[in-house]
Amino acid sequence: MPDSTTKKPRILLAGAPFGRNHIGDEALVECVVNLLRELRPDAEIWVSTDDQAATRKKLDVMTYPLFGFDPPGFDPVSMRQGIRDSDAFIWSSATGLSAASNVPLELLQHAIDLGKTTAVFCTAMNDEPAPALDERRPNKQHILFDLLKQLTFGRIDLGEAFERKRIEATHSTMKRTLPKTNLVILRDAQSKAQLSQILGETAAIHLASDPVITLACPDIDRCRFPDATLRCLERNQPKIGLCLSADPVAKHMSALQERFGQLISERGVKLVGIPANPLIDTAFLNEFRQGLTHPNEMHIIEGTYEPDEINAAISRMDVVVSSRLPLLTLASITLTPFVGIGGGAQVTEFTGQFGLPDLGNVEELDVGQLSDEILRLMDHRAAFRSTAKTIRLEMLNRLKEAKGQLKALLSEL
Repeated sequence: MPDSTTKKPRILLAGAPFGRNHIGDEALVECVVNLLRELRPDAEIWVSTDDQAATRKKLDVMTYPLFGFDPPGFDPVSMRQGIRDSDAFIWSSATGLSAASNVPLELLQHAIDLGKTTAVFCTAMNDEPAPALDERRPNKQHILFDLLKQLTFGRIDLGEAFERKRIEATHSTMKRTLPKTNLVILRDAQSKAQLSQILGETAAIHLASDPVITLACPDIDRCRFPDATLRCLERNQPKIGLCLSADPVAKHMSALQERFGQLISERGVKLVGIPANPLIDTAFLNEFRQGLTHPNEMHIIEGTYEPDEINAAISRMDVVVSSRLPLLTLASITLTPFVGIGGGAQVTEFTGQFGLPDLGNVEELDVGQLSDEILRLMDHRAAFRSTAKTIRLEMLNRLKEAKGQLKALLSEL
């Protein structure tokens, strides 16, 4: 261990939209910071975040502004200085390697150019653009693309051409950057297979798990939920947790409302809306509730909460149904049965590990099978928990191996 006169190694965690209240990103940064403290307790940890004050207070880290994401924009000079002052650059992100943005990869390239120790740690790919990035694209651009497509009866689709060029640019940046990275560890087999196709089968890509599976689950009475939410969570009544976002379930809204209405009437369930992104999902969940036959039988957890608080709420559910992967990951921590709706290959990959069926893609969601699967999990909760426990142990073992690889790399700082 270094003595008191030795400069502490500085580790920079950046490249993901931390500090924007998305439950998956906030859970990830918390878990990765805890992991880094375990591996290098002598290190000084810096995080690039859009909410510097809250991140500093909660995680006891040093912070930079959020590099690489708009809005509100960032200072490239500050970004380069932050990387220059660091000894190691670590990029951990839920869908960072998806066809979404080159900027995090460019951050990685800049760190490589400066000779810094670099790691892609438990990042993932998806077969669809990352939702958080899609939501930041200018609405005017979407409107113009759609209008031109309509006026030409589909013959001119600039939106498709835009996506194709964006994907090609991202893949080109991957091929230039990732082979020079000291350590590349992905969080699931689907992501590893996709990246191997881009970089070549001989590329050194390791497999781990999502660090979020290590998140703690506090007692519900330690959470900051209002009384109405606490009463709902503590009721002795079957509860289904719902996390629905406009993409991909909007086109199935009526069918889903009808099915969940049947579950309320026939099984006496209470629906609990659990937003992954409170700024976006809450509005859609409220819209969903208003279309139910019995809207009073749905309670929505409104407001912003810590990831472990949401984890505690999920632990009180009989089943969780989500179009957002983070809620499924949190459910797996407490062995709570879950069902994934759409969300791309990452959701299918995750649910498939637990032996759960693929309920269809964005275009063809099988609402009837969804209802049957919810009932099956409610009636056979013990069987699911037994299977989930085994899968969770396998995930933790892969993560343990990945931690050993990262520790070896960071020990050289």
